[in-house]
Amino acid sequence: MAFEHSRKKLFKIFLNNLYKLPSLYLWKYKNKKKLQKHSPKKFLGFEYEITRSGEFYYTILPKFKPLVSVLVRTCNRPNVLRSTLTSLRNQTYKNFEVILVEDGPNVSEKLIKTEFNDLTIKYYPTTTKVGRCIAGNIALEKSTGKLLCFLDDDDYFYPDYLETMVAQFERNPDLYIANSLSFIAEIETISTTPYLYKEKKIEIQNSPIFSLLLLIKDNFYPIQSIMFKRNVYEELGGFNLDLDHYEDWLLWLTYTSKYPMYSIRKVCSIFKVPTEEETKRKRAASFAKHRNMVYSYAKDLKLNIDLFSLSELQKSN
Repeated sequence: MAFEHSRKKLFKIFLNNLYKLPSLYLWKYKNKKKLQKHSPKKFLGFEYEITRSGEFYYTILPKFKPLVSVLVRTCNRPNVLRSTLTSLRNQTYKNFEVILVEDGPNVSEKLIKTEFNDLTIKYYPTTTKVGRCIAGNIALEKSTGKLLCFLDDDDYFYPDYLETMVAQFERNPDLYIANSLSFIAEIETISTTPYLYKEKKIEIQNSPIFSLLLLIKDNFYPIQSIMFKRNVYEELGGFNLDLDHYEDWLLWLTYTSKYPMYSIRKVCSIFKVPTEEETKRKRAASFAKHRNMVYSYAKDLKLNIDLFSLSELQKSN
């Protein structure tokens, strides 16, 4: 969260420590071989990891505290779910509920009751497996928040995600849907019990400025990076049940064909994808099939706006 004269104070600290740089680079040069033996194997500027874009993004805690429904889909992997719920526990904005739908038996119920009873979690196991889209639609139907967002069980919010997103809706009363930047992390799973993984690659996933033309081309906006008002869902509905992948892509195409998307230039979440070749191959084959299905359904979407108003579909900050 921003504080008065923060940039000036940080710059003063930087100037006061400039004299340390020569000795730092000399030490790095002398210990080059030792550093290469350890992870990370390279330095990126002053950091050990990729920079989180938007570190100076100006935000203020919202004065009004609308209820946010965080919609979580999970399926028989409580050890993975644990880290996702921990990221919700750490949110600076506290007025939210978690609508957690388990696709299948109530495997995660014990975890929720014993480790996360401090969170407002409404838990709905489906008993039998129903698929991602039905699970998502159940979460949408059971939600009560004025603002809605998704967070699947292997993705994370940074602690200021809800604060940053809600603040934009407070500043812009006419705003209906907004997106923020997200890291996509390619991971190699080491163990599922306990859940351990190694990040092989991490980069910013979506475009800094929302583009409807870019969204038509591909699904550049991860599901957890977008927040929308409840009445958008009530008017335009939830997931298409014919899809098993790219269901969020069609949903965003549907929503943004009617309402402008407001872009926030700040990384607020992490979206994980597997790096194992066999898993990637199977996912690619399934995605190719569902891509054509999305295009088929999207043909029915219409933009009833004039040329000037078209620019309003590409707002950013």
